[in-house]
Amino acid sequence: MACAAKDEQAEQSGPFKTAEEAEAQARKLGWSWVLVYTHALDDYGTITDVTKRFYQPTVPLRTPEELAALRHNLRTPDPRPLNHEEILFFATYEIQMLPEPAPRVDRTKFKADIKRRING
Repeated sequence: MACAAKDEQAEQSGPFKTAEEAEAQARKLGWSWVLVYTHALDDYGTITDVTKRFYQPTVPLRTPEELAALRHNLRTPDPRPLNHEEILFFATYEIQMLPEPAPRVDRTKFKADIKRRING
């Protein structure tokens, strides 16, 4: 069975004859778990025991066509130029983000003030 999660209550798809078929279906659905039921049969073909095992299939190597499609889907579109309103918005925003200029300090007055504080 292909499973959406490692839980028997999760969505399941199947049954399949082989684990490979279940893995393929899980990949198609975007799921990452496969549940394998193993039936123990007696001499008459009656099921005597059922074991369950969850596993995550390994990621197969991608074909060149799949890689090309993936690269195409991940490629970002070329940016378009800004219109006049957007230019004005960003210019205003940048001006607002500038720090306030530091006040000018007269060095002679600053030195005299320091000396006065030190000498008391």
